[in-house]
Amino acid sequence: MKKLVALLTAGILCLGMGMTVLAGEVPSYQPGKEPSNNPADHASATVNGKEMGVTYDDITDKEVLSIVNDNKKLEQLLKDSGYDVKPGQKVEGIFWADVNLEDQTITPEGKIALNLCIGDIKANGLKNNDVVYVYHWGKNGLEIFEARVEDIDGNGYVKVSLDDLSPIAIVKVTSNGSAVAVDKKGNVVSEVKKAPKTGEF
Repeated sequence: MKKLVALLTAGILCLGMGMTVLAGEVPSYQPGKEPSNNPADHASATVNGKEMGVTYDDITDKEVLSIVNDNKKLEQLLKDSGYDVKPGQKVEGIFWADVNLEDQTITPEGKIALNLCIGDIKANGLKNNDVVYVYHWGKNGLEIFEARVEDIDGNGYVKVSLDDLSPIAIVKVTSNGSAVAVDKKGNVVSEVKKAPKTGEF
């Protein structure tokens, strides 16, 4: 009898958890495994010469949200930007968030230098100096940048300078399971600026 009650209880709990997943939306950022449970705690921005914290908020723009949740759409945008992704190469979104400054009273003057933490680098299928693509939906529309991932204590960091803060996605292109960079002609690029040392932009 006790076993039957335990089984029924476990079944109800599993059903409840399944319903929660089905009913909820996909979060706008994917926290990495250990050593970072919340990548935002490790991210920062340099604004007006001062380093400060940032927040990773949910993306509320429905169009952007539909794109970051659809790798085919991410691939098409990369192609639309001039990157001829070859057959067999896989485009995959690994991080997305509406990035904002913790101090909302700050008015940026000039570029905002972001040091984004995307969580456990291995969990994201990356290694130090792998190339990723930064999708930024700014005030002037979508812009895509190439960047390098830096491995610091097991966490992946991506540095990019922007004119404003808004939804951002980090996207990787893989071939045979490894991250690759593609140039405007779709060929693998061997020379892309390496990730700078900590504190440099």
